[in-house]
Amino acid sequence: MIPVWALVLFAVNYPLAGLGITHREPTENDGMLPWLLVLVPMWAAFLGLWIPVNLAMRRKRDAVKRRYWTASSLLVLLPTVALMFFIETK
Repeated sequence: MIPVWALVLFAVNYPLAGLGITHREPTENDGMLPWLLVLVPMWAAFLGLWIPVNLAMRRKRDAVKRRYWTASSLLVLLPTVALMFFIETK
């Protein structure tokens, strides 16, 4: 959940703000390098753990490939979407 949330924060502050879709956070003035130094290792660690664990679990559960990966991906994205909705409605 944390890697997805960090990626959303990065996207809102840089590419989407650059396109004029969102507004940049006023206190975010460090540039893109700190984000890249955090996001790249975080995503590498997350995917390095998530993919092998899910491959092992899919084999163990003997699940259909498409259904398993869809459910697994949605379970990762669900908390992030819920948090985004919860924060926007406050």
